Amino acid sequence: MADIDNNQNLTPLEQLLGENLLKDSNTCEKVSTTSFLDKKKQKIFLYFSAHWCPPCRGFTPLLSAAYEGYKNKFGDDSETVILFVSRDNDEDAFTRYHKEMSFPAILFNSERSSKLMEKFEIRGIPSLVEIDSNGDAVERNPRVDFRSLIDAHGADAFPLTEERLVELKKEYEKLKLQKLRELYSGKIPFISASNGNEDIEDDIKVSLRELIDGNDSVGILLGDGDALDGSYSATKSIFDNLPSTTKVLSFPVVYLGWSLYDSNSDHSKVSNLFEYSLSDLSKEVRMAIEGIVGKSEACAPQLIILRKEKGLCNTDGTCEDGHSIVVVSADPNLRKVQAMGATSFPWDAAATKEFEDAKKAKTEKLKGEIKDLNFLIEPEASGAVLLPKDGRDVSTDDLFVGEEEGVVGLYFSAHWCPPCRMFTPKLAKCYEEVKTAGHKFSVVFVSSDSDRDAFEGYHKNMVTSAGDQFLAIDYKHRELKDNLSEIFETRGIPALILLKSDGTLITKEGAQRVGIGGAEAFPWDDATAERVKKEQRNAAIEKEKDEEKTQKDAGDVIVKRLVGSVSSIRHDISKNILTYESFSTAGTPHLYATSGVIYYELEVLENECGYPQLGFAHKDGIKLSNKYSGLGVGDNNTSWGVDGNRSIRWHDGELPWPCSWEVGNIIGLAANIDKGMIAVSKDGNWTKVGSGVVFEDDSIKEGVYPCFTGQSFKMRYCFKEDDLIYDRPEESIW
Repeated sequence: MADIDNNQNLTPLEQLLGENLLKDSNTCEKVSTTSFLDKKKQKIFLYFSAHWCPPCRGFTPLLSAAYEGYKNKFGDDSETVILFVSRDNDEDAFTRYHKEMSFPAILFNSERSSKLMEKFEIRGIPSLVEIDSNGDAVERNPRVDFRSLIDAHGADAFPLTEERLVELKKEYEKLKLQKLRELYSGKIPFISASNGNEDIEDDIKVSLRELIDGNDSVGILLGDGDALDGSYSATKSIFDNLPSTTKVLSFPVVYLGWSLYDSNSDHSKVSNLFEYSLSDLSKEVRMAIEGIVGKSEACAPQLIILRKEKGLCNTDGTCEDGHSIVVVSADPNLRKVQAMGATSFPWDAAATKEFEDAKKAKTEKLKGEIKDLNFLIEPEASGAVLLPKDGRDVSTDDLFVGEEEGVVGLYFSAHWCPPCRMFTPKLAKCYEEVKTAGHKFSVVFVSSDSDRDAFEGYHKNMVTSAGDQFLAIDYKHRELKDNLSEIFETRGIPALILLKSDGTLITKEGAQRVGIGGAEAFPWDDATAERVKKEQRNAAIEKEKDEEKTQKDAGDVIVKRLVGSVSSIRHDISKNILTYESFSTAGTPHLYATSGVIYYELEVLENECGYPQLGFAHKDGIKLSNKYSGLGVGDNNTSWGVDGNRSIRWHDGELPWPCSWEVGNIIGLAANIDKGMIAVSKDGNWTKVGSGVVFEDDSIKEGVYPCFTGQSFKMRYCFKEDDLIYDRPEESIW
């Protein structure tokens, strides 16, 4: 059952997602979670994404277009709903990103999204997760990749049911077989030219059938003409080693000019590396390749290996008729070829399994070398693991091996990753502070950069103000990096794995603990991290108490946080400004009155799809809490609030209210306790539509005080008579 909000009055989906959803960021239109997700057979998918994430920005337009096409086709009969769960760093980024989407979002709340990530064990984004009406994950075949399905089929992939997936697979297999036969038979002409390499004469025309019939297998290399991409020459080198490392006697490769990486790309500068080329592709050849590997998977660079059918039956019961060709393997981005090398030819499922089994064995061996950090110190045949530091080889002393208090952090990071670039200077500052305090701490950079140049450039920035640079694993040890990622289960970056100097694991959550506790939390073990977290929380509470005393001593109205985590509201008492980071409530309980008229003003300073609920509450109308509650002013029957963003009056539920606010508006709120009324003005006007008396309730006569809820909202408050901009409401208003 859902448990993000532990409020038994809410439905499971409301507990999980919140009571309202953001239907459209362009209009700030909200919709009730319960009313929107009311179909019994409805399928609900949560889409975890963020604008700072490049893969997310690549996939979101595809998902949005596919979903829009699906909804346009089926309308009210559509059974699948997608909800955006933002991992953006702030409200503005969330709003701008959501405007690009055709589906609703849960309201921006970093605390809620973090809990959702944890609940559904999301290790990387973008990610799609299906949930049921109880808010629990729906079990799916782990091999089903929703992203690939939508990439390949767009709107046709919906409603993303198991039945639809089976249908799509059958359609794909049928199309693939058809296209392979058409290519082999010559129905779709596929004539390549030789490049004059080795013993092949230049510019000899040859059909695909001639190549297939005359060789063990044939490689079709989809290229993008990027001569600066080292993967082409690296792959060619591997191909050249095939005769000496395998039983393959003949494996010609045809370079296809599939696409151009950029304006400087030129197919002729890459195609001459290989035996044959075909740069002027017909529409029929292009569609055939897309049918063979899938439209979304047909991208460059990619190696597709074909061979002639052998007329034999496989152990799974499928048989080849001997009259066509089959796809042995497909390798997007040439990853398998480069990672597995010539000995794993033809890089098919069997070869991949064998390679993975061998890799697993190496990983198990490496686990044993974690002790005393031997894997970082002992030289390999290809050279030392760690780069030299200050012109000398790194020794055990640099890693504090044998010293009880030493800590080593394995820092998995990359320059292409924005959160990494944000965290690296924080880690460098923390590293310097820890060292200055006399502690024994080393950081080892484990690069996820795409090439050595990027690695070296990024590593140069990993230095303290005193010039002390992080250690780093030499970029050439890619297999070691992959094995360490596997051992420590790093599914995303930045990641900081903290180890004692004897190799004992302290925590895999080093980045989070350093980010929260800083140098004070060294060595970031469970006990110290929890202690520092508690101390910081207590310090924040003490700061609030000091601010309260400062306000009191100055004779000011005391405004303080009532509900929400300690860090949910930033309060500038010198300027009377409240900035709401997450959904929380502040107020002035000491202004509680049982008679007369209470009047105060609020100026809207920032309001990009914020969620304000401003008004009054009974003496005990707001339940005080240092935790997120999800309840704001007007969400119960002991408080009253107005919301000019969503045009809603709040009192034990919501009612439409014809008023809207913009930045710069000054909102006046008045409670006539004797008459049991609450009135609202905008920029001093008490008579326009939406202004004047908005609540009449005899229970107001019991007494109220000002209080105000917000999220992603910034306002300035004013209570002092001399500082008020506008007049109190005249008697005629009541």
